[in-house]
Amino acid sequence: MDHEYSTVSRPVDGPAFFSVEETRTTHPAMPKEHVHHVVRHPGGSAVVAVLDDDRVLLVEQYRPAVDQVLLELPAGRTEKGEMPEETAARELLEETGYVAGRMVPLLAFHNAPSFCDGVTRLFAAFDLERAPDIAVEQLPLRTRQVPLTEIPRLLADGSVTDANAIIGLLHLVNYRNGALRG
Repeated sequence: MDHEYSTVSRPVDGPAFFSVEETRTTHPAMPKEHVHHVVRHPGGSAVVAVLDDDRVLLVEQYRPAVDQVLLELPAGRTEKGEMPEETAARELLEETGYVAGRMVPLLAFHNAPSFCDGVTRLFAAFDLERAPDIAVEQLPLRTRQVPLTEIPRLLADGSVTDANAIIGLLHLVNYRNGALRG
């Protein structure tokens, strides 16, 4: 989308996998410059993993920023040189112990465009099989197999508050008889 904003940025120290810039924004209609801090993030992938019996794999993950265990999709940041589908497959394996026979790209979205440029790429995973060399006890997160019929309740009662999970699960519920079945 075209706009008339003008931006000047400078780097701010941060962790290795993302950077923070101080951004100064001006616009002809605004009388003063606005200062923002922008997170430059490599983006990531999230996976709506659907088992053959219409159960969806979700993970329970502790998030220090909100001091809660959240119910989420398998997801993670894209490593340097990695394609989004590779990220999705890696995260699915690392977090759930499953491998997808088929990975379908669904959509891409900005998680927090008010302060971060990271884009999440959402995939659906089908034809899932347990990786034979990974025991459930070795997994870093607890995996839950949730029947597709329970998803609307989990969304409605606030059991799922993670943006990746909400977007992915709504997409699944809305399109389960259409494109996702293909």
